[in-house]
Amino acid sequence: MKPFACSSVAELAEVQDITVVSGGALSGVVDGDKRREVIKAVRAGEHAELHVRARTFRQKDGAPNKNYLRIATDKLPAVAASFIGKPMLRDHEQHNSTARIGTIVESKAVAAPDDWTEFHQVLHVVEPQAVIGVLTGLVDRFSIGWHRLGAVQCTAHKSDVTRRGSCGCWPGDRVEVDGKEHVVEFEFQNAEGVEVSTVNAPAVQGTGIEAVRAALSAELGLERGLERGRGVALALAHGDDDFDYDEALACVADQLGLKYEDVQAEARRMSFEKRRKLGQASNLEIVAYQLGHRVEDLEAMYAELYGE
Repeated sequence: MKPFACSSVAELAEVQDITVVSGGALSGVVDGDKRREVIKAVRAGEHAELHVRARTFRQKDGAPNKNYLRIATDKLPAVAASFIGKPMLRDHEQHNSTARIGTIVESKAVAAPDDWTEFHQVLHVVEPQAVIGVLTGLVDRFSIGWHRLGAVQCTAHKSDVTRRGSCGCWPGDRVEVDGKEHVVEFEFQNAEGVEVSTVNAPAVQGTGIEAVRAALSAELGLERGLERGRGVALALAHGDDDFDYDEALACVADQLGLKYEDVQAEARRMSFEKRRKLGQASNLEIVAYQLGHRVEDLEAMYAELYGE
């Protein structure tokens, strides 16, 4: 069975230094004058490749990121190393070969001040527009993607959310355990690096989901000029079987410039969350939605594991 896919983002990412490694006379560490020279040459059609040393991820106990996802601290060095040789992409487009702009050639976990652990990577950038983007400073934020290997633990209840009878928490939930409030994170007990992406802002996926939620709410939907925004929200809230979800969700996706599949997934999540609060969701559905996986796939997995 394939591992679940998951992505998380750095709270703060930065380019630390840039070197031209394949550009003839342009080769060398990039400073102010060389930066202008290389940009001009690449725009004129000359080929140049960069090594970009950047911090692409950071994690600290007690400091959740915007997605409330983390990797077990003792696994961070191995996970960081697993990114070596993996692709550098635009916007996590893992199934689009034209989105590749380079390769991760170095990757390691580094202990940083104030108990932070950071991933420091060297990114070999070869695609011309990406080279220009790095040199102009427009490409300066990064997000990493990984695959799950093993258990995923709720940090509040210390339970494996992939197993039957789990606590039912969601990342970002605030729950009370033994009289103390906890902010729930999903901690991956092991993982393998998949890619690093350039993004316009850290937590770009989370930001997109917030935009979807806003668009599906009645009032904000109207404020954004979505004629059917109120109808979408009401249909999701009341389970209107006659409502044309596909048309309305396509309208939301088009208005926000998001992928239809992402909007559809969020709409399903909202509908599920309502049923869950009413006690109408099964444990299997809870696990599936926690991990962003299809119920059918989990059913097949459980049938294989338990012969049911």
